[in-house]
Amino acid sequence: MSTKAQEKYKIKYQDTMTSYYLDVEFKTEDKALKYMQENNYTDCFSVDFIKPQINKPKKVYTLKQILNAFEKSYGENMMEEYPAFIKRLTKSTKNLDLSHKDFIER
Repeated sequence: MSTKAQEKYKIKYQDTMTSYYLDVEFKTEDKALKYMQENNYTDCFSVDFIKPQINKPKKVYTLKQILNAFEKSYGENMMEEYPAFIKRLTKSTKNLDLSHKDFIER
C-alpha cells in the first residue's frame, strides 16, 4: 500500500461574504480550469491546490509512559490520587494488570 498522497485541485467560490469548495476534485489544474470554463464559472471562482495529507502513524504511549509523565508533571502518583479512574480504566481494558512491570516502574 502506497503512503504517497495524491495531489488534487478543487474549485473554490469566494466573495466578500462567503467561500466554499465545489464538490468536485481534479488531478490536474488544467482539468479543473477546463471544468470551470465548460460550466461558465468565471467571477468569484478560482482553482486551489489542496495539499495532500499523508497518513502518518500516530504515536502511541504505553500506560507506563503516561503514568510516569503524570507523576513528573504533577508530582502525584495517579494510581493513589485517582483510584476510581484507574479502576474504570482496568474494567474497560481486558486482562490489564496495572502492577505488571511493563506498565509501572516501582
